[in-house]
Amino acid sequence: MKRLSVILVLIFILSPMYSSANVICNDGTVSKTCTSCTKGCCSKHGGCSGRTTDSGSGSSSSSSGSSGASSSGGGYYYGGATVTKDDYKVEHYIEESDNKYTLYETDSKTDVVGKTVKAVPYNYGGFSVNNSHPNAILSGTVSSYTTLKLKVYYSRNSYKVTYKYSGVTPEGATPLPEEKTYKYYDSVTLAPKATAPGYSFSGWTHNDKPLEMEKFSMPYSDITIIGTFKPETSKYKVEHYQQNVNDDNYTLIDTKELEGTTDVRVIATPNDYPGFTFDKTVPESIVEGNIKGNNSLVLKLYYKRNTHSVTYKYNNEVPDDATTLPETKTYKYGEAIKIEEPATALGYTFSGWNKEEFMMPNEDIVIEGDFKLSDDTKYVIEYYVQNINNDEFSVLDLETLKGTTFTDLNYVDEAVEEDEENTNNKKYYQVKEFDGLTFDKDNPDNVLSGIIEKDGSLILKMYYTRNTYKVSYKYTGNVPEGATPLPRENEYKFGEEVKVAKDATAPKLVFSGWSKENFKMPAEDVVITGYFEKDKSKEKRNRILTIVGGTTTVTAIAGTSTIIHKKKSKKK
Repeated sequence: MKRLSVILVLIFILSPMYSSANVICNDGTVSKTCTSCTKGCCSKHGGCSGRTTDSGSGSSSSSSGSSGASSSGGGYYYGGATVTKDDYKVEHYIEESDNKYTLYETDSKTDVVGKTVKAVPYNYGGFSVNNSHPNAILSGTVSSYTTLKLKVYYSRNSYKVTYKYSGVTPEGATPLPEEKTYKYYDSVTLAPKATAPGYSFSGWTHNDKPLEMEKFSMPYSDITIIGTFKPETSKYKVEHYQQNVNDDNYTLIDTKELEGTTDVRVIATPNDYPGFTFDKTVPESIVEGNIKGNNSLVLKLYYKRNTHSVTYKYNNEVPDDATTLPETKTYKYGEAIKIEEPATALGYTFSGWNKEEFMMPNEDIVIEGDFKLSDDTKYVIEYYVQNINNDEFSVLDLETLKGTTFTDLNYVDEAVEEDEENTNNKKYYQVKEFDGLTFDKDNPDNVLSGIIEKDGSLILKMYYTRNTYKVSYKYTGNVPEGATPLPRENEYKFGEEVKVAKDATAPKLVFSGWSKENFKMPAEDVVITGYFEKDKSKEKRNRILTIVGGTTTVTAIAGTSTIIHKKKSKKK
């Protein structure tokens, strides 16, 4: 800005105050002590201006005591005193949307040097002067040494945004947005469109004009935004619940969504579900109601599971000791049914129930089963054998067999034709063979026939005597004179311990030994043999053993202590 200097001439009636040239300070004060701009001069008056009462900047001078004024550089002086004006600036800063302050405009002003001046704020719409801003400078002293800058800060004003519904506010309408405060020119986001069950929303308006933009800049005034609703069609639901299988609670299995005019009364129609019956007595039932604008009407229909019986039954002949039939029970439709354990009866085989596990149908069920004579009923045959040392008998073997209950078992010597075997529920068997034993069919203790009882208690008994067999001795080869006579022939029972006779002898001969050692009598005759042979003792052999050691050689008969000769070796 172009600097302007205005010289004011003061007419002094009095004589000049200073007899010599004094320094004029920047605030216009004349120093009483400084005649030149030395260090410390005008330190309290804005510094030295470089002018004096005698010659402002050295370009002109005036005579002492003369009347009138003369110009001198940047000021006027009269009678030795000069008064100066200078420029100063007023800067106006406004708050932006980012809350920072920027220079908006600058005023250039002029006033007397040394005078205290105040900034005069402007009236900006939407702004207020912020006197507390840390950078604000609202007053200062005009200086010719430096340009004074006053700074005025303007903060954005805050205004309210209020939402309001016009007309009837429906039940369940979106709550009105909270009233908020925004600074002037802030970006304001328009609230989303309101909703209300069963109504359409007209949109937000201000001063009867639609607000179509999602955002707008905050004006410098409070604003009220208006919204209205229009009735529309509403929805409602019908829920269908079926009773659970494992408890008496209910589970949602189907939902229908329907539409109708808000507040119109509707009645739900039950569905047809196989195995279920609609039950309006369930406390939670809601069969009818008014359609609500918030779509909250829910009608609830409940269906109870049908129940049916499961009965067990025996077919045909039933044994006396058959398991008691399971009691008849009632089950819900769709319930998992476990079949009872198979029935039992001694001596009988159960066919099994005619059903496996199943889901209960929508009808009564009869489960059936029957018995037949078991072909797996046990009976025992005990086999007895004659003792070795006496004529008593001991158990030889036990054989557990199986047959059809109530079959009549009979011993026969010979096999019976197959077609006769089942006549009159009879069965025939023959004796079991054992080596060394003979079945004694005349033994009075035999039990050779009987009925296979259902409890498996039948025991047949068969007795066997031990066969006897011969043990004889025999020499093989030539029998020398003087040989021991052969042992006599003896008989032994099967299994009896047989002790073999002592070895035979004969002069000058060696006996081979009997062909058997002690043994148990087998199921056959036994011949024990032996023979004689020459004495085959080892012949003596004269084996010469020569031992050479050192200078001596020794020759001896092996196996004796006889030395034949001893000879010294010659040294070479």
